[in-house]
Amino acid sequence: FKYIAEHFDKRVNATMYLLGYQAMLYVGNVVVSSPAGFMYDRIGFEHTYIIMGATALTFTLISAFTLS
Repeated sequence: FKYIAEHFDKRVNATMYLLGYQAMLYVGNVVVSSPAGFMYDRIGFEHTYIIMGATALTFTLISAFTLS
């Protein structure tokens, strides 16, 4: 985002950010929905959400220590 802000016009910057954000939301939906559905069928709703929550917590903790 900083690179885009520095090298492009502000209108292009905002448009690229919004389009990229929306695109990543859709890609994330596609990537997560199939494994989540498979896990719902195999191990159940509760265990699936525990695994997904633990995964999110793991990435949050890694980010807290590695990002400045």
